[in-house]
Amino acid sequence: MLKEKIIIGYVALSHCWGKPTDDEKRQFCTTKENYKMRLNGFSIGDLPRTFQDAIRIARAIGLSFLCIDALCIIQQDKPDWERESQTMEKVFSSAYCTIAADAAESWTQGFLQRKCPPQFTETYKDGRRMYTCGTKHDFANHMSNSKLNKRAWVLQERVLSRRILHFTESHTYFACGKNVRCENFTTLVWYDSIIDIYSTTC
Repeated sequence: MLKEKIIIGYVALSHCWGKPTDDEKRQFCTTKENYKMRLNGFSIGDLPRTFQDAIRIARAIGLSFLCIDALCIIQQDKPDWERESQTMEKVFSSAYCTIAADAAESWTQGFLQRKCPPQFTETYKDGRRMYTCGTKHDFANHMSNSKLNKRAWVLQERVLSRRILHFTESHTYFACGKNVRCENFTTLVWYDSIIDIYSTTC
């Protein structure tokens, strides 16, 4: 009997904050005022959509832990920021994988609902039903020109992460080492010169 493989570790989220209002920051972020209360747990429904999507992906991978800066670092608390910001290198380099929410321009937008999802065609071969999809994608444009990639911190997050799941407007990509694999089974040999130099293997 095969045993279910248990994945040990956590997922890190690379995302854009957008321009949250002060009320949204108080509602969604961990602060000195709500820190102790949050230690007792809180509802997923109390989080913005991008965070909820990241939780769904972490669960689908099979992991119970997710690192989100707005939740794991006490906001507007200088001592906690100074202490935790120095550990970001270890957070991303030690994560099982990083979720890159390329399609979300803010934490309220989410990244799982696509604007132009790939089209699948139903076909039959030897009496068996099969599905095919086109191999067209624009990874370089969707990733490199995303608002997420304009963040200063994202360079560190991309360079240090061992594996990255990129969620763009139309496709999901898995980046590991020198290759990028698209959900339509296309393999891209080229990825990024910085990643090629500094990345680790799967």
